[in-house]
Amino acid sequence: MQKNRLYFWIVFSVLSWQLAACSNLQRPSSRQRPTFDEGKKKSVELEDRAEEFQEAPVRPEVIKVPKVGVILGPGMALSLAHAGVLKAFDESKIPVEHIVGIGWGSVVGALYSKQGMSNDAQWRIYKLKKEDLPGKSFFSSSIKADSVGSMRGFLADGLQKSLMEKSQIPFSCPTTALRNGKTYWQRRGRLVDAVSRCISFPPLFKPFSGKVAGDLFSMQAAVEHLKQRGIDLIIYVDVFHKGELLSADNLTDNYSSFLLWNEIRRLSQNSHAMMGEVIQVNTGPFGLVDFDKKQVLVKRGESAGRAAVKQIVDKYGF
Repeated sequence: MQKNRLYFWIVFSVLSWQLAACSNLQRPSSRQRPTFDEGKKKSVELEDRAEEFQEAPVRPEVIKVPKVGVILGPGMALSLAHAGVLKAFDESKIPVEHIVGIGWGSVVGALYSKQGMSNDAQWRIYKLKKEDLPGKSFFSSSIKADSVGSMRGFLADGLQKSLMEKSQIPFSCPTTALRNGKTYWQRRGRLVDAVSRCISFPPLFKPFSGKVAGDLFSMQAAVEHLKQRGIDLIIYVDVFHKGELLSADNLTDNYSSFLLWNEIRRLSQNSHAMMGEVIQVNTGPFGLVDFDKKQVLVKRGESAGRAAVKQIVDKYGF
């Protein structure tokens, strides 16, 4: 009897286990993959919510503001327009780290660098009188080279006894030695002495002390000079135009000046490619000796400077 009971319980247990296993096989798993319809429904829901998602903000790149060096090109009376360009720099608060003045560009550059104030430089330029120039021939029919000493009064009044080493903005200008043709940079000593050397060039002035003249062919040397001083952005101010620079009435059997100044203009224009930026001032129809047009030339510099400086500010992030 007991044997039959034991047999019954064994059979009953086996059957119960089999029924339970079959029941688990028929029940759908909670991890079962969704059907096609269910997947499509979820995809539509995600698309509906796409507008709720936003891209992560991109961290802006850090813009490095370049160190600016300015080259004020040659041009005698036309170079007075540089004062207007420098005023545009001041208005836009572009920091100028170094100024190179070539030829008469050194007059404006020195007046500005002394205190770093364009208004003062402009006011000084307006005080230039025909008595400050060689003789009075600039407003007559001919030009005859004279000593740069005629300009000492004007330069001494504007620059006084200021030293180049103590200028508010570092300034330098190039000269060339007649004995060997090498370029020498005026970087130390009195500003008035440096400028006197750098503007000594025909047809206005004889060589300084018969030994040194302004180096008006030194555009490439000026670029290298600024790069050696850590300048990142070199801005060249060109005041030449395509018209007549000197009239035949201005010269007395001194046609070498025609050749010289046409070559200087050509070199100035060809140097644009080596500059970071170029500001071209429309100085036409004035000539190299139109010093009595100084106010008009300064205003033209202001106009060209403001237009160019606006683009420079936008481009470099000043």
